[in-house]
Amino acid sequence: MRVWRLRAVCLQFGEQRFGSARSIIATGESTCISHATIHGRVAVSPGHGPALRAGHGLARPGPGGPCGHRVRPVRGDGPQVRRGLNRGDDGELRPARPWAAFKEGARGDNPGGGLASSVSDLLRWARFQLGDGEGVLPTAHLHRMWEQTVGLRASTLGEGFGICWFLHDLDGLHAIGHGGSANGQFAELLIVPERDFAVVSLANAGPDGYPFNQSVVRWALEHYLGVVEKTAEPVPYDETRARQVAGRYEIDAINLDIATDGTRLTLAVAIKPEIREASQEEMRPDYPAADIAFLPGDSDEYIVTEGGLKGQRGYFSRDAGGAGTGIDLAGRLFNRVTETS
Repeated sequence: MRVWRLRAVCLQFGEQRFGSARSIIATGESTCISHATIHGRVAVSPGHGPALRAGHGLARPGPGGPCGHRVRPVRGDGPQVRRGLNRGDDGELRPARPWAAFKEGARGDNPGGGLASSVSDLLRWARFQLGDGEGVLPTAHLHRMWEQTVGLRASTLGEGFGICWFLHDLDGLHAIGHGGSANGQFAELLIVPERDFAVVSLANAGPDGYPFNQSVVRWALEHYLGVVEKTAEPVPYDETRARQVAGRYEIDAINLDIATDGTRLTLAVAIKPEIREASQEEMRPDYPAADIAFLPGDSDEYIVTEGGLKGQRGYFSRDAGGAGTGIDLAGRLFNRVTETS
C-alpha cells in the first residue's frame, strides 16, 4: 500500500495541549477543525482510532496509486493545466501567485495534501470509496469512516464529522463529502453511497469559486437524485442583536470583523497585516465585508447572504450577559478581541 499524503485533522478539546497548540474550547462544548501541521503523530480524533505517524518521509507521490490515480506533487509556482485566478478590487481577474500553499520543498503542507489532481482522479477516488476497498482497506474500515465521530452545529460543512469525511443528511439520504481551496483554486466532492452517486466540481477563480461549486452540486443533486436543498431563510435585521455581536474576532493568522451600520450586519475576513507583510510570497486576497443575517430561533445561527462566502452558515457564542464571545466560520472558532460600539 502506498501512502500519499496525510491530512491532519485535530479536534482540540478542553485543557489538552498538542505541542505548542492551545485549546480554545471547553471539553464537549463544541468542535474545532484544524488542518494542523504536525511533524510526528497525527491525532485523528480523541478516542477514535489509532494515532498515525506522519513524518516528512511518508509522502511519496507518483503515478499509479491503488485507485489508478496519476497525481503529482504541488511544486510552488510551477506549471498548471488551469491557473488559479483572483478578482482584484478593480473587478479584473489576475493569476494567483503562488498557486500552491507553500513554496517547493516546504514540508509544512504535507498534512494538508499538496497534490495536484483532476476531476477524473477525484471521480476515481469516489469510485474507490463506493467499492469494497480493493484490497487496500477492509470494507468495514472503509465504511467506518462514514460514521459520525462528532456532531457539527449550524455548519455548511455538514451535520457531523466522520473520519476525514463531512457527513450530510440530504432529505433522508446519507452523503459524505469534503471540499477545499488553494490560492485561486476551489474543489468540492460529494458522494451519496446508497445511490452509487458522486459529483465533483472544480473552479479556478476567486472569490466566487466556492459559491459556484456549491451551485453545481445543488444542481446535480436536484437533476440526478431529485433532492432539492432547503434554503435557509434569515430573519429581518435586528439592531440590538447586531450590536451585541459586532467587533473583531481572530484566530492565529486571520482577523474576522463583524460590523453594523444600523441597517445591516456584515462579515469580513482578512489575513493579519503583520503576516501578510512578513510573507515573501503574494498571499490570497481577503474577503471584503459581505452581508450576513441571523436565522430563525434563539441559537444565534447566521448565514452569509452575498459575496465569495455566500451560503456559509455558522453561529455566535455569547457570555452570560449576552455579549458575543466567539463566532464559528467553516468549522473554525474565532474568539472576540474587541467590541464595536
